[in-house]
Amino acid sequence: MLDSYISKNLKDGETVLRIVKQFPFMVAFRLSLLGIVLLLDFFFLTFFIQRGTWGFLLFCLVLLAVIFFSWRQWYMWSMNVLLITNQRIVDIDQRGFFDRTVSETTYRRIQDVSYSSSGIFATLFHYGRIVIQTAGTQTRIELAYIKNPEHVQDLITHLQDESALTDRAKSQPEEGNHAQEI
Repeated sequence: MLDSYISKNLKDGETVLRIVKQFPFMVAFRLSLLGIVLLLDFFFLTFFIQRGTWGFLLFCLVLLAVIFFSWRQWYMWSMNVLLITNQRIVDIDQRGFFDRTVSETTYRRIQDVSYSSSGIFATLFHYGRIVIQTAGTQTRIELAYIKNPEHVQDLITHLQDESALTDRAKSQPEEGNHAQEI
């Protein structure tokens, strides 16, 4: 699902260098809470069956709700990504089934790339938040709970430096030709 969305929105000559997702531990925590509800549902199964049809319907309703919210958590995790390509950064924020925000920026528009990691679990499991501040707007691209945010920051700053060198190399021959014409 995500692969078709990515390949459909790539520009000519653009390749995906890295797909950054949230640390799976955060989703596992949310899913474990749903697992507890599921266990409680089965624990009270005899109670529900003793209540007849309404009890059985309540049991099925809780079961369907757990399945639905588990699938929703997985879907939100798999579709909420930061794409790092050779030409730009694309942030896909999936907030619901029908609520998606896509932001992108080129490397020359990036002013600042920072990361933060706070808390005992973030320190133990090496996850944190990456924030990319772009030029000229109030837009910030950010993704929380990512594994090794310092590596992502290094990759982005490296690609930003390469982009600046490429832009300078492209502009130097033009300046030299322009000077010769005058």
